Amino acid sequence: MIYRNENECIQQFKAKDAGFQNRVMDWVQSNLVKQEKQNRKMHSGWLKQICQDTIGEYVSSDDIKAVMMLCGFTTKDGDELYPHYNITKKSVENALEGRKLS
Repeated sequence: MIYRNENECIQQFKAKDAGFQNRVMDWVQSNLVKQEKQNRKMHSGWLKQICQDTIGEYVSSDDIKAVMMLCGFTTKDGDELYPHYNITKKSVENALEGRKLS
């Protein structure tokens, strides 16, 4: 199965409400730290869920893919449904601790 590529995700994300865009971008920029190598244990599906729990509104897989690219994170599998990015394990752990659990 082929999923939206990164450019399609970015176009779709930029068409959304500016407030929503800012909330998701702020979450990524405030919580995730870049590293050289891909984090093969945490994929974008996890990031999507943590972000969604934290900001309190639905975030799609494509939204996370778009924001990760816009924030300068890299992946080698961007056309996959749940790509892996160059994020530190510690930053994901810290983001997990900060999410709202309902």
